[in-house]
Amino acid sequence: AMNDCDHPRLRLEAEIRDGSVVLAVGDNGPGVPEAERERVFDLFHSGRRGGTGLGLAIVRRIASAHGGEARLRADGRPGATFEVELPLRPRGR
Repeated sequence: AMNDCDHPRLRLEAEIRDGSVVLAVGDNGPGVPEAERERVFDLFHSGRRGGTGLGLAIVRRIASAHGGEARLRADGRPGATFEVELPLRPRGR
């Protein structure tokens, strides 16, 4: 997606939020079309030619297996920002 940009930028963020670590990866590409936003984490769904549709589905499954979640953040910035939130401590401890 960043291939469509004249000056591609990748943004990495990490923060502690409410007992979790939140990792975010964002870019200044064209973003995710509104119609695709609900499906970006679906297995075998790819928004680009030649994609397998496995990457984000696997990310979400790994995050969930560790008691966390993965999401597409709507923050008003150009491009797309994906977050993975994982608990600092295992649940129940």
